[in-house]
Parts: sequence; C-alpha cells; structure tokens
Amino acid sequence: MNRVKRAGDSGGSLPARRARADEPHLRGKTLVAARAIWVILVTTNLATFIAGVPSLFAAAKQVCPQGCSLVPQQQKALANIGISLQAYATLVVVFALVIALVSLAMGIFVFWRRPDDWMALIVALFLAVTATGNISAFSQPSGPSANSVLMNLVVLLLSLPLRATYYGTFLLFPSGRFVPRWSWILLVGWVVFIVVFDTLGNTFGYLAIGYLILYASAIACQIYRYRYVSNAVQRQQTKLVIVGFVGSLVANQIFWQTNSLQALQSTVYGPFTLLFYLLTLLVLPLCFFLAIQRYRLYEIDVLIRRTLVYGSLTVILAVIYLGGVIGLQTLLNATFQAHSGASLSPPVIVVTTLVIAALFQPLRSRIQRAVDRRFYRSKFDAHRAIEQFGASLRQQVDLPNLTAQLITVVQETMEPAEISLWLSEKAAPPPNSVAEAR
Repeated sequence: MNRVKRAGDSGGSLPARRARADEPHLRGKTLVAARAIWVILVTTNLATFIAGVPSLFAAAKQVCPQGCSLVPQQQKALANIGISLQAYATLVVVFALVIALVSLAMGIFVFWRRPDDWMALIVALFLAVTATGNISAFSQPSGPSANSVLMNLVVLLLSLPLRATYYGTFLLFPSGRFVPRWSWILLVGWVVFIVVFDTLGNTFGYLAIGYLILYASAIACQIYRYRYVSNAVQRQQTKLVIVGFVGSLVANQIFWQTNSLQALQSTVYGPFTLLFYLLTLLVLPLCFFLAIQRYRLYEIDVLIRRTLVYGSLTVILAVIYLGGVIGLQTLLNATFQAHSGASLSPPVIVVTTLVIAALFQPLRSRIQRAVDRRFYRSKFDAHRAIEQFGASLRQQVDLPNLTAQLITVVQETMEPAEISLWLSEKAAPPPNSVAEAR
C-alpha cells in the first residue's frame, strides 16, 4: 500500500493546517467592533448604490457628441436593430442590479462563514462594495464640483474607507499582514492620491501617474510575498487573484480604449461592450471569493497553462493568417492580375486557411512544450522522470533498487509532505496447488 500526502492540498494536509494557523483571528470586543464596522460600511454602500440607480438610468440613455454613454451614431445603430434608448438604459440597470446582488451575496457568504478571520472580513468587504463602486462611477462626474463643496467633502469622507479597502486588499492578501512591513506606506499614498484626485481633478495628470505607480508597487509587493513569504496554499491563492486582476484589467482597457475609435462610433459595439464590461466586473471579486474559500485552488495551474498555450497559439495563428492573406494576395495579384485581370482573393484565403489548419497541432505541441519548460519546469521534469521510470521498469529486476527508485520518483514529481511504501509478502502456494496448476 502506497500512502502519499500531497504538499499543498487543502483539507487536512500539513501546509493547509499551517496556513489556517497563521491566519490572524479576531476575538472579544475587537471581533464585535469589526463586524459592526463591516455591516455599517456595506449598508452605507448599498444605500448609496440604490439611491444612484435613477442617475445610472439617466446616464445610460444620455446621447451627446462627446463625453456621454452614447453618441448619435450609436443611438441610430441601436434603433436599426429595434432597441430604443429606454430599453437599452433598462438593460444596463438590470445588469448593474444583478452584478451588485451577486457581488453582495459573495461578500455576505464569506462574512457568514468566516466572521472571525481578519483577512476574510477584508475580502468580504471588497466583494460587497467593489462592483457597485465601479458601476456608480458611470453616473458620477470625476473631479471637483462647484455646486456643493461641502457635499463633495461628505461624499469623499464616506467613500474613503471603501476605496482604501479596494487597494488595501491587494497589499494584505492572502495572509492579512503587510508584506514587506513598510508596504502600509503605499496604502497611505493611495488615500492621499484619492483625496488629491477628488479635490483637484485630473488637471495635472494625477490619474495616469498615480495609478501606474501605486498599482506597480502593489504588484511588486505581491511578487515579493509570493517568492519569499507565502506557503504553498497562499501561492495558489495569489495565482488565482492575479488571473482575475489581469482579466479585469484587459477587459477594462478593451472597453475604454476601443470605444473612442472612430470606426466603431457608428456601430452597436460601444453599447454592447458596456454590457460586457459590466459582466467582467465580477471576474476579480469571483477570483477573490474562490481564493479565500480555497475552492479547487490547484486547478488554477491548469487554467493558467491552457491560457498561456492557447493565447499564444491564437496570436501566432492570427499573425500568420493575416500575413498570409495580405502578403500572399499582394504578391499573387501583382504577378498574375496584370495578365488575367481577376482577383485571387478566394484562392489565397482557402490556401491560407489550409495552412493554418495544418499548423495548428504541431504548433500547439511546440508552444506547450515551451511553456512547460519555461513556466512549469518542475512538472515538465516530472513528466520526463515518469517516462524514464516507466522505461526502467522493463529492465529492473532487483526489488530493493526498484522500490528505492519508485520512492525517489514520487518524491521528485509529487513533492509529498511524507511518503511510505508497504509491500505485502504473499505466502508460497502449497505443493498440491502448484502441481495442479502445472
């Protein structure tokens, strides 16, 4: 009987128990105060979001040449497919309410399951307020307002704890402690940045510079934590959160950068992309939710591996396809069109498509091997070690050497916390049985 405990498995494994033992827990009056503050902040945020729904509805159907949700060309494009401004604005509000409810439900679930865990409370607050804060940004003007300075100051003070939680979660996750210890200075810098931006606006380019410095610093702290401080479970949690952060960041940039393209101004791309972007607001909270619950953490390696492989494959094949269609068509047209006068587009597209189909499998295999060697060296070496062990089984006859080699292979490939090998000794069959078997 072979008994192996995998290092890093959740449940009863040693790293998981150590991870739970390292978590900061709240007790007594501190726990009661933390729960009360959590409820007050979430309730205030929810009330603010509900009060802003009419403003969101009005902003979603606002049409103007620049600075609004829709431009006149997009309004016309929506009308051409039978969608009115009223229906589109209603759809945006419905999306926003569903996203807010899902995010709030995840936050309440974490709060209910792990109310004495300091890091879980922070993540629960992050889950409950982040999506609604991003949605509210669509209907709120940025920068100072001359209408009511006092009201702007009150709104800033009320929203500051929640906005500090958004950045602080990245600095504290997953252990609930600042790593490195001086990284709390970054949180102070974030609060100062928020106050300056809300007071003075983006006149001096605070937004781009501040976000770049602060987010880069938070990522550097997470890299340091991952390499030098985190245990196996915490590293898997960090991987999951990074996937969510990168996914939400890509979606954010796709939405904001492509919406300003003139070629797309007369299509329904902008309105539909807004709905898609609202859905992607759940990506990062969902990743935090799964990470704090430690639900199937070790499947994230499979997702990252496949994303690297098929993402690289898609980019390479797209470049080959576009280069083949454009370059080959230009070359062939320049050579033959002068004689025949006919365009060679259909044959070029067919030939290029066949080339792409022929390259898909061998190119995927090469990219997968390259990704394994570069990012998953231990697993790549493990696969090779298992293949070598399988080949040696056909030649190895010495049982002590075979068992020692088996234990070595398991130790190198699976890296278990402990391993033991038990072999049962079967008694020799009685002589009569041997005679009968013959």
